[in-house]
Amino acid sequence: MDTDDQQAEYVVQLICERFSSFAAVAGPLFAGEVNFESRRGNLYLTEMRTWLFLGATAYDDVHVLSNNQISSIAAPTVLIRRLLDAMTNTIKAFQGHLDLIETKAENLTALLGFYLGDSIATVVDAIALQKFDS
Repeated sequence: MDTDDQQAEYVVQLICERFSSFAAVAGPLFAGEVNFESRRGNLYLTEMRTWLFLGATAYDDVHVLSNNQISSIAAPTVLIRRLLDAMTNTIKAFQGHLDLIETKAENLTALLGFYLGDSIATVVDAIALQKFDS
């Protein structure tokens, strides 16, 4: 492995370390569309500092990729931009959800406990927003 490859892998490792803590709050963060083993799919960063590749079709397996593999298929600047976008969108969704439930929920504390304690609740945030909006 040459110096450029090592540097790229190190930068991807730093990205993984820095951004994975936000995934603990938001769930897996979208890091972009990439090609892996001649297949197009979505790349996600998890709270456990792992990169997940989900192929575009239902027949594709989920792959856990190493920092080295990521450094060879995705530019660090693209990873950072996509992760920042994912974080920004998550924060906006949380704020929108809180704005709605603050004014419409009778038992705000219990609802917040459910919302913050159940990771699936963050995934279905749009459904919850629609429910409280009506």
